[in-house]
Amino acid sequence: MGSRRWHPVYMQKSADRSPHRVVIVDKYRAAAAALQAVLDGAGGFVVVGVFNDPSDATVEGTVTLAPSLVLVDVTTDGASFLRRIRRRLPSARIVAMTTRPTAEGEALVLRAGADGYLEKSLDRGKLVRRLTLLSCRSQAAGSC
Repeated sequence: MGSRRWHPVYMQKSADRSPHRVVIVDKYRAAAAALQAVLDGAGGFVVVGVFNDPSDATVEGTVTLAPSLVLVDVTTDGASFLRRIRRRLPSARIVAMTTRPTAEGEALVLRAGADGYLEKSLDRGKLVRRLTLLSCRSQAAGSC
């Protein structure tokens, strides 16, 4: 076999599984639009909502959309918003994203209920692979 390592998450066609329903919460509209474009182009994800503030209305809107994955810019409202979303969507995967990752920031968001902590500036391929892995941890075997 070649130098490629086989992994079912990477090799399975997106048509073989239901797409991950994604909500993006980022106060920077351009950043949210760029992230949506990456996910739309990746396959396996469908962005069902984009919000630009961490208000209670955003929490309610997110819950109504029933996402399997919530991507939150931690500068939007950080730990407070993560705790509110975690209480309302206990089975969803929540990923905190930042442009400036720190060990302290990671500890804070993980304590607040995030399932992952990613740097926004990861190259597109790495970002999609990590989000796929985080998303698949919550789904039944064989669906990813």
